[in-house]
Amino acid sequence: MLLSLLFLFYQDWKYRAVYWLTFPVIFVLFISFSYSKTGINELAWHSGLNLAFLLLQIIILTLYFSLKQRKLIILTRSHLGLGDILFLSCTAFYLSPLNYLIFYISSLCFVLLFTAATRLRKNNTSWKIPLAGIQALFLAVICLADWTHPYIDLGSDNWLLRLFTRFI
Repeated sequence: MLLSLLFLFYQDWKYRAVYWLTFPVIFVLFISFSYSKTGINELAWHSGLNLAFLLLQIIILTLYFSLKQRKLIILTRSHLGLGDILFLSCTAFYLSPLNYLIFYISSLCFVLLFTAATRLRKNNTSWKIPLAGIQALFLAVICLADWTHPYIDLGSDNWLLRLFTRFI
């Protein structure tokens, strides 16, 4: 799983494109891993919630850009790559809903910081951001934390709820 995430990062970073076969591999790995940890019922429930959230985000972005430009905008033509949507869809089958929401928000912040830092360093003016690749790198780091720290469980929201109640 780690190798596939790092491979996705490498492809997206170097070529600003990802070989299509990468996504089915990641999808199968994510489903297999989640199924072994949570079972089919929880996997289906979590995935459904995560995909609904992602769909809502895509609808909101489409409406925003369509209203802004006063015509129907198809996100994958100019604003968001199909690979970005496929990666977030695959990730929906791996993370529990609260973990997915936190991953989504924090990975976008990480992408902003990562991109700003590399643009400053390289004087790069390209507007193509390897979103899925950087998010895959971020998820690889999170997976390492999950696998090495017994308190973290990306397949369940319980550890986050315990963490939040500790601080409240």
